[in-house]
Amino acid sequence: MNTRSFLIFSFVLLVLTSCSEDPAPDPTSNPTSYFQYEGKKYALEHGWIQNVESIIGGTDHTVISLYSDGMIWDDNLEEFTGKGNSIHITLRRSEEELVEGTYNYQSSTEGPYSLTISTASFSMNWDWENNTGLYGYFREGSVIEISEEDGKYSLMFTLMPTLTLGNITSDEPVTGSFSGELIVIN
Repeated sequence: MNTRSFLIFSFVLLVLTSCSEDPAPDPTSNPTSYFQYEGKKYALEHGWIQNVESIIGGTDHTVISLYSDGMIWDDNLEEFTGKGNSIHITLRRSEEELVEGTYNYQSSTEGPYSLTISTASFSMNWDWENNTGLYGYFREGSVIEISEEDGKYSLMFTLMPTLTLGNITSDEPVTGSFSGELIVIN
């Protein structure tokens, strides 16, 4: 190879290697909205909230779903599609709308219902089409703190899994937080 060919080859190689993109940072490596279970963090990038009025004398409640990229909420089908991680919480309420405060799990169907969690579940790497992945439910001892300012919600939670429902094998607490907007579902 002569000197001219060598210089052209070196220049082309230099241009090609300098134009390569750096890999995008992994958003799940240290997410700001997440839940943690067995030492691993699971990102929660999206969320929705729905106030549901009771039918036939029950209790009004608010449903909150927090979920990762890869999952999509279909308003028409009223279900998720895709694959990802999620937490679903149903809060009993005696007020017209969701109230800021600390909510505790209450298994009893007897009132009072102010600031109580009636059901809550979580999933990891859940495939909604094939119903595969890990999932669990929560029990007494679960606590969620909720605040809202200018349409942005802040949730801090410590949720206690039960081993009697779901397919998880550890009752290690699920901890985490969510900060951001929640889409209102009607």
